[in-house]
Amino acid sequence: MRRAKLNILVLIAVLALVFVGSQAAAAPRPGQQSQNEQAAKEQTAQDSTIYRVSYRVNEVENGKTINSRSYILMAQPDKETTVRIGSRVPYPTGHGQFQFLDVSMNIDCTLDKQQDGLLVRTTLSMNTSKGQQTIPPDASLPIFGQLELKDTTSATLGKPAFVGSADDVSSNRHYVIEVTVTKAD
Repeated sequence: MRRAKLNILVLIAVLALVFVGSQAAAAPRPGQQSQNEQAAKEQTAQDSTIYRVSYRVNEVENGKTINSRSYILMAQPDKETTVRIGSRVPYPTGHGQFQFLDVSMNIDCTLDKQQDGLLVRTTLSMNTSKGQQTIPPDASLPIFGQLELKDTTSATLGKPAFVGSADDVSSNRHYVIEVTVTKAD
């Protein structure tokens, strides 16, 4: 009986040594990284690249560009970047009451890496003031315009890419949106 217990203890000790030895062989040596840690570090290094994302919004009337606006964002892949710019414009709602509308440009951008370039995911919302409309008796109300666009564009570094275009339904104006992506230095 004693001999059986001794054999079991020896077997357990041998198995424990084999297990510990295999774990030690699989563990990285000091100053060396495991393959998973190294791959994760390389992926993080790749994803930390910062890009300059330049949007151009051209306002075209009768085939001629009458206004052009630029918006530049710094972005990293897989992280949303936003720009918000504008003013709050009051307008009367009756009986001395006013509400406000944001006359603004809002852009949300996310970059996704591809083998042959980048995908640029864009949500663009533009609210404009188009002047005043007079309503009798002598009341003047603002007229507002709105453009919303949600798009995914394939972009090659350094080359302008077409994001989208839209006609203004209340005039003969047309909006053309382009994006150019470059690496930030």
